[in-house]
Amino acid sequence: MGEVEKLLDVSIVTEADREAPNPDRATAQREIAENLSEEELASLDILIKPELTLTKQQEAEVKKVARTFLATLKREKLVLDWRKRQQSRQAVRLAIEEILAGLPLAYTTELYQKKYELAYRHIYDSYFGEGRSIYAMAS
Repeated sequence: MGEVEKLLDVSIVTEADREAPNPDRATAQREIAENLSEEELASLDILIKPELTLTKQQEAEVKKVARTFLATLKREKLVLDWRKRQQSRQAVRLAIEEILAGLPLAYTTELYQKKYELAYRHIYDSYFGEGRSIYAMAS
């Protein structure tokens, strides 16, 4: 393959790469569009997926809950070895329950319970206490 062919081949690959979906770039763009961090987006996704039919005001309320959810837990509840002590785990569960009570009325009791369980599971699996999390490890 000659020099010209090599250059053309590289430009074709480069063009194809530009057209290929990039999950990291999509996440970064969504962070900017939603004005939420990656962690907050994960919480928001737990609360809104599968897609719910929400008004703009309800969407804003859910975003506020997602922000409050993480900020409160990280500041007050996710202490060193919180997953090892039943009292600490229960405190996290109670905090999640209280925070999610701020969800709009579009969340039925059944849906609220499902989101509560998903939110707790996400926190348990992702946050180890004292600022350690899967998000801190990835950055």
